[in-house]
Amino acid sequence: MQKQALFLASLLLLGGIAATTPPVVRAYPNESENSQPASEDLKKLLQQGRELVDSGNIAGAIEVYEQAASLDDQNARIFSGIGYLQARQENFSASADSFQRALTLEPDNADFQYGLGFALANLEEYDRAEAAYRQSLQLAPDNLDAYLGLGVVLLKQKDYDGALQIYEQVTSRDPKHWRAYEYIGVALLEGGRIEEAISTLEQAAGLAPGQSSIQLVLGKALVQQEKIPEAIATFERAAEIDPNNTEVQLNLAILLQASGDIDGALATYKQAAQLDSRNADVQIGLARLLWKQNDIDGAFVAYKKVASLTPDFVEAQLAIGEIYLQKQQHLQAILAYRQALEIEEDNADAYYGLARGLNGRSRSREAIESLEKARDLYQQQDNTAGLEKVDKLLSELN
Repeated sequence: MQKQALFLASLLLLGGIAATTPPVVRAYPNESENSQPASEDLKKLLQQGRELVDSGNIAGAIEVYEQAASLDDQNARIFSGIGYLQARQENFSASADSFQRALTLEPDNADFQYGLGFALANLEEYDRAEAAYRQSLQLAPDNLDAYLGLGVVLLKQKDYDGALQIYEQVTSRDPKHWRAYEYIGVALLEGGRIEEAISTLEQAAGLAPGQSSIQLVLGKALVQQEKIPEAIATFERAAEIDPNNTEVQLNLAILLQASGDIDGALATYKQAAQLDSRNADVQIGLARLLWKQNDIDGAFVAYKKVASLTPDFVEAQLAIGEIYLQKQQHLQAILAYRQALEIEEDNADAYYGLARGLNGRSRSREAIESLEKARDLYQQQDNTAGLEKVDKLLSELN
């Protein structure tokens, strides 16, 4: 059972947690204390930008605020507003640049430091993000979001004890801060302290029973404790809370499949695929399950989708090649196996499949050459089954 639990844990998308909430700064820049009185043109641009934000046209608002910045390059609020909007668009490099520009004008602004930390954390520049979050906290020690952001950055750097100390500062200030308890659970889980993680996550769930993210992490912790039925129930609870969460559906599908509920797993994979058709992990899981169920047509569609999403995923090309062989479409099989060899030039299975495709096109000499390459590679791997199937086909060709 322990091996099964460890295997399941490796399958689950442990993922991570976000760099906490987006920066809380002005989305509506106004006149800065350091700038000259606004011209009529500047006022109009600021008003136009505000209206675009309100209507949801973030890209348009950024463009207008950049025009405003060209009229008043001493207005830190304009640059911080651009940084905030760029973060909303997930343009984190541009967001960091804008917050840095704002900080050159107002270096002691805690919100700007926080916004910079958020952008840098999302760029995975963790050392710089940590420095920005710490500076923000020096300027505004009561900003709990900055503590959370700093904790996430420390967690990303595997400083679990440091992250725990930061999160505990949040809970000491706000004993009912469910997000802090959730993040403590994540830190404990990733630090290998599973029992404590489960206890803390259950505390977080008690504070916020409607938060699916807590159930998701709790489910992963339960898997690592080999409590598979409890983990499934937890993921199902997360799915009830947030039925449109692809990660929840995917984790649930993986566990249902591993526990033998194939129909449930298949339905859940398909639901996840409907939610996010471009999620490669979902398509891979669905393709593998359909293949095991001998649903060749369904597996083919799923593996083709995988190949389009992750062109360097050799398993997809191997499966596509095998399906083409089963359909007697040898030319397409050859192309698929050649694609597999472009991805992984020493793949014995690809050479063996290529040989079968070439043989199907009556290209015996080339097939023998591919089989000899496959044989060498299988021999290097001490793969007896591979050697036997190569020798069998070679004997048929010679």
